[in-house]
Amino acid sequence: MDTRMTRRFFTCHCGHKVRFLSVHCGLCWAPTPLRNRGWVWIGTGLLVTAALLGLLMSLVV
Repeated sequence: MDTRMTRRFFTCHCGHKVRFLSVHCGLCWAPTPLRNRGWVWIGTGLLVTAALLGLLMSLVV
């Protein structure tokens, strides 16, 4: 049996702590906040990477 606790960073509007990247609250089944969705983190990473690459390209020229 795995005894490690799952870290729960975000809470639902009902107050229940939801798992990272889960789509629905485990207590009330309401949709979780958008910041808990996987596509938000992937999109943010791509945006930051594009901005850093743009900055690097502007420094090289």
